[in-house]
Amino acid sequence: MNHKLDTTDRQIIQLLLKDGRMSNAEIARKIQGASERLVRYRIERLRKEKIIQISAIVNPIAIGFSLIADVWVEVEAGQAVKVAKKLAELDRARYVSFSTGGMKDVTVQIVAHDLEEMYEYITEVIGNLPGVQKTQTMLIPGVLKDVGDWMPPEILSKDIP
Repeated sequence: MNHKLDTTDRQIIQLLLKDGRMSNAEIARKIQGASERLVRYRIERLRKEKIIQISAIVNPIAIGFSLIADVWVEVEAGQAVKVAKKLAELDRARYVSFSTGGMKDVTVQIVAHDLEEMYEYITEVIGNLPGVQKTQTMLIPGVLKDVGDWMPPEILSKDIP
């Protein structure tokens, strides 16, 4: 479903993207003409309609996972969803997606403490999952923009203070 966001919704979302713990009162002070009650109502509606979700994002590097890698997984025909679901259950998987075709059917982003651990995880855990035929790994030396940093273009509009 395509939801229309008005200026107040966009302002609330932009403020929450900057600080997900910002209080309703503080948000109301920053949006001209908004009350704390209005902000509370809007946030609840945005959450209920699944437009936003508020959560903590863990920085893997800060807790000792110094390596991040994207692993492209080629799977047996018709096994992409099944393999993706198994990968999503893994404790080192940060992100999992699947496509409808092509050479790389599933993508998983994993974390590890060092190269040896990364290698063992890819070969012993991912490589041995039923349906997995082949993997290709790309180490990620740095992340400039993560999923928690993304904003829809209309949220970035100039009418938001």
